[in-house]
Amino acid sequence: MDNTQAQLKKRLSELAERAAARSCYTYSSFLTADEQSTALTLKGIYDMRLEGGFELAERKTAVFGSESSCGYTENPPIDCIKISPVNERFSDELTHRDFLGALMNLGIKREMLGDIVLQGNTAYLFCLETVSPFVIENLEKVRHTSVIAVREDEIPEITAELPEVTTLTAASPRADAVVAAVYNLSRGISAELFEQGRIFINGREMSSASHPLSPGDTVSVRGKGRFIFVGLSGRTTKKGREYIQVRIFGGA
Repeated sequence: MDNTQAQLKKRLSELAERAAARSCYTYSSFLTADEQSTALTLKGIYDMRLEGGFELAERKTAVFGSESSCGYTENPPIDCIKISPVNERFSDELTHRDFLGALMNLGIKREMLGDIVLQGNTAYLFCLETVSPFVIENLEKVRHTSVIAVREDEIPEITAELPEVTTLTAASPRADAVVAAVYNLSRGISAELFEQGRIFINGREMSSASHPLSPGDTVSVRGKGRFIFVGLSGRTTKKGREYIQVRIFGGA
């Protein structure tokens, strides 16, 4: 464990111990896939779960405490903000990077921001409650497009939508073979990603390139994205490669 991981584990442990000592909920900032993997090592020791504002979120906060340990329930301090063009007709074609860049230009730290889900030129931002008033008051432009930001009282249905199923061919359902197929990499380069600690399966770092994927596994590849392994289609190519089915997410 390197120094950064050790420091994160110490901070998370302090939050967990505070929650236990005071019988109250405590929360971390939003965690990356790497950081979530570190947080999950505490799950067997402390009362902990990960929440991102919606089921399919990639960036999540560590929540310490539960109804049984605290005596009450409490929602994580996560707001959903809708960011949309003031005039759709004159809007640029906006991307995930455009919205994130505009938010970072306001001086907001990345760990305060969760996922950004796009629907056309409108974005749904998940962020900590402490920064949502600042975003709503100060975010006026994304690229050259004037925008308006408002807090959503209910989570929009778009956040529950899965990407469409994509069918690809892979040498086998081994994790390195599937990652290579999804991101059009050689098996050698795919294997290196495992060695570099850049692959996470269901939130946990995976060092074994030969690990077989199971239907429903969520695979995150640091620097490239994430996908859900749906499973094998039951068909093979003439060369013996497997037809696999995956759901590939865009930026988050």
